[in-house]
Amino acid sequence: MVILVGGAGVGDKGLSYRSGPGLSYARLKIVDNGEILKVLGGPVEADGHTWWRLEDKEEVVGWAAEDWLKPTLP
Repeated sequence: MVILVGGAGVGDKGLSYRSGPGLSYARLKIVDNGEILKVLGGPVEADGHTWWRLEDKEEVVGWAAEDWLKPTLP
């Protein structure tokens, strides 16, 4: 599990949750800061970032860049 944390490029709006591992993939939604996400796959390197395949609390599967994620306790 990982938690989305704020940082450069995220701001108060949250993080882009994408349909694939890279900046060119469609944005599915914005994930709120502090949301807990389940890791399903990855890592994949693309566009200068490390991407993880994740599932949110609404069971939406998407990809997010590691730069704004932090591991949580199981």
